[in-house]
Amino acid sequence: MKPSRGVIAVSVTALLLLTGCTTPSVGTVVISWHEESKDPVGQQVLMQGATLLADQGAWDQWVKDLPADMRQARTGELGDVTLTDGVAVVAVWNRCTESSEILHTGHGTLEFHVIEDEAQTMCAWSPRRVEVWNVPLESLGVGREDVTLAD
Repeated sequence: MKPSRGVIAVSVTALLLLTGCTTPSVGTVVISWHEESKDPVGQQVLMQGATLLADQGAWDQWVKDLPADMRQARTGELGDVTLTDGVAVVAVWNRCTESSEILHTGHGTLEFHVIEDEAQTMCAWSPRRVEVWNVPLESLGVGREDVTLAD
């Protein structure tokens, strides 16, 4: 007796749920500036969202374009970032109780995601946060030229 399609579909769904088949989080924050700690957060990087810096030249240009007070506040850390084995994602967002992560949705596509930890909290002020994420290419399983950042 062959199992019905419904039984197979339920079995596959249960297996996926039990094995925790989800979109993996990748990378680590290597540098951050945030207004709640009185860090300088210059107007020139106050865009919202994320930017992919896929090679050392793009990184060097981004650092050069930083406001001087932000660059000076993290000079040593900025100099330590090399993109020989990975890419950088620069994310700018407002933080109240939220946290952030970089998701690998497959085939080298990254997505910056803000997680609402306490959706019911009403914040009078959500300070600006700038994060630099390092994402190793080995965690993506693709070459540098195949890495993209979803909108």
